[in-house]
Amino acid sequence: MEDVVSQSDVEGGQNIYVEDPPRTAHRFIARTGCVLGPKHEGFDIFFFVISIFLFAFTITAAVGLPFLADELLELIIIQELWILFGLAAFLATGLTEPGIVPPASTHSGYREEFENMDQEDKKGLKTCDICHITVPFSTRHCSWCNACCRELDHHCPITGTCIGARNKSHFVAMNFFAASAFWYEIFVGAIWLTLFWVEGRPRTTIVFAVQIISYLMLVHLIFQIAIWVALYFGWWDTDNLSPLPNPFFCFFSKCLHQPDKRQNFNIWKTNIDRKPLCCAHSKAFTVPERLYYRP
Repeated sequence: MEDVVSQSDVEGGQNIYVEDPPRTAHRFIARTGCVLGPKHEGFDIFFFVISIFLFAFTITAAVGLPFLADELLELIIIQELWILFGLAAFLATGLTEPGIVPPASTHSGYREEFENMDQEDKKGLKTCDICHITVPFSTRHCSWCNACCRELDHHCPITGTCIGARNKSHFVAMNFFAASAFWYEIFVGAIWLTLFWVEGRPRTTIVFAVQIISYLMLVHLIFQIAIWVALYFGWWDTDNLSPLPNPFFCFFSKCLHQPDKRQNFNIWKTNIDRKPLCCAHSKAFTVPERLYYRP
């Protein structure tokens, strides 16, 4: 399909050029709901970061299992789980459609429609002259992806995609999993070096202490997974959990920007509609609604 289609104006005898809607730079994976960010200059950062996670997983197994499996097998298993959940959160961030708003053609009449609105209806709205649409204040245009994204926070160079309404909970979980896995990886390496040189009773004491720490790591992991699930399914938006303080607030405030007051959402709650993930009448498992778009 050509980008510009010429049509004949019968009355004026002129040619009218109607542009197709601008195409986003996202890569839509066929027959799935997954969306990858744009690929720049032949280098795909998404698959490079996956290789880093797999490398860390392999090194932990190759170094830890031969030397620590007899005494601290649970430490190696729990550390590997941290790495795997970090990879899972990274994949969820990079493959989840972040909240793309379908663009329109230049003759969509968006500008005239916006100008003809009442002042009351215009509150909280603006126009995007690149995508030719009227959007809420919380929606911003990403120049990297050439698309408007709902509740766009930033374009993440690590995941290669926008961080918006539909994947920001995955993004913060990814940061937390990855940071924790990194420090635990240093801890495992320190234990390996320590036990390599220590023999006798001090070694037994160290092993016992590390076993206790391993179970604390497991409790930490379970807590982290529970918070990730609660945030993704919007349980803090319900009456059950909304009165409780969000234990992820400090991590959201470090990873995401505080939105403008006009945008009517905060850094962990989304303002867009939610739809059931599976059962039509389920209120427990809902996800931010997706505006389906194929370029």
